[in-house]
Amino acid sequence: MRNLLESKKWLTMICLAAAFSLTTTACGDDDDTGSGNNDLTDVIDESDVTEDDEDTVEDNEDTVEDDEDTVEDDEDTVDEGDTIDEGDTIDEGDTIDEGDTVDEGDTVDEGDTVDEGDTVDEGDTVDEGDTVDEGDTVDEGDTVDEGDTVDEGDTTDEGICGYTVAASVIDLNDNYLEIIAHNANAAPLDQLQLQLWSGYGGATTVGQYELNETSLADCGNCLTVASFDANGDFAIEYISQSGTLDITAFGTHGEQFTATITDAEFIEIDASGDPVPGGAGYCIDSVTFDLTIPEIPVYVEYESPICEDDDVSNGFVTESTEGEISPSGDFVNARATSTVDAGTYNRLYVQLYEGPYAVGDVLPIDDYNFATCATCVFLFANCDAATNACTTRYNAGNGQLVINAIDATTGEFEATITGAKFVEVVQEGSPFYESYIPEDGAGWCIDNITVSGTLDIESPI
Repeated sequence: MRNLLESKKWLTMICLAAAFSLTTTACGDDDDTGSGNNDLTDVIDESDVTEDDEDTVEDNEDTVEDDEDTVEDDEDTVDEGDTIDEGDTIDEGDTIDEGDTVDEGDTVDEGDTVDEGDTVDEGDTVDEGDTVDEGDTVDEGDTVDEGDTVDEGDTTDEGICGYTVAASVIDLNDNYLEIIAHNANAAPLDQLQLQLWSGYGGATTVGQYELNETSLADCGNCLTVASFDANGDFAIEYISQSGTLDITAFGTHGEQFTATITDAEFIEIDASGDPVPGGAGYCIDSVTFDLTIPEIPVYVEYESPICEDDDVSNGFVTESTEGEISPSGDFVNARATSTVDAGTYNRLYVQLYEGPYAVGDVLPIDDYNFATCATCVFLFANCDAATNACTTRYNAGNGQLVINAIDATTGEFEATITGAKFVEVVQEGSPFYESYIPEDGAGWCIDNITVSGTLDIESPI
């Protein structure tokens, strides 16, 4: 099972910033049918994620909804990982200009919202033959006066079109610039990912670039959209085969990155990143990002926290455990949840990458870095139950884990953790998964805890 954002060491918590601007108009006809070491950490809490949503497009009918359309919350990471503010609310500010008219002056009020591209407020729908505003119809073949437009997100009958950014985050390192955006603040959702790989000919400065890659294996300017269902589980992924990326500002850390994607048409790709013959389609007419690239923080080496210090939390009370174990027993992903209050929870993860494992195995917890750990124990704190956005991630760099029970046939798993000492980290995403310890970060200590439950038997992708 693949969850938000990645499979196997999934990027677990990415705090999504809402700095964005965008415009979306209707796509043209689309013949496609819409419908490491260690990388299993969800970007939507992988119960996970990223937290962090698909609006269904009915054939020949754009659903009309109110200004308060929302998408039900779902669990994930940005737990198991980086926090993502996922949800599908559309601000009341999306409007259809009051001057736009359809067929002899009928107008649509400027307050009407468009829900991710397919709904127009107050019941007025626009589609071939559908009625517009109190019964006035536009028959197939009838013309619409020049200048009449419907703003943001209308869909073609074939394929999924339009994209509205609910939250986004940007990262820049020596290898690539990356933007991750969600069109909702909770699953189900579509996750847009733009990666500009300098080593593969990707953009490194201002200019116009074609988005015509057909494989994830060697793309330089990689634009993908991944859809996740209401459980935060991966459903389908697309890569752009045409479109334009217009970069007008390409700064460094602490500076702006501004770019617009236009006329992007996507094809479905498989788990290997290759096109699926006759697969589904997706399109984005226009979306703009204007984001500040984060400053480079100061990082320090791992030192076990002093459990008695004021900025160090202690203990963990497990209320439920779930997760996955591979059929061979060489990989375990167990997660235990503890309720803080009615709207907040903490979650502890145990991820074991170098099995097969047996009852009685004693495993050292001695590597806080998620990129290299074999016995990975980490914790997400103060996660919002509605959005699955977590404030802090802690990785353990000291302690011991003993396996009391493990059965890859029934899914039974139990392990006892002792002397675990966690430090606050900033977690990098795919494909490097490096963990960095910020200066003056907080800590967490767990003296003794047993994690047990019946896990799902699944092969990691």
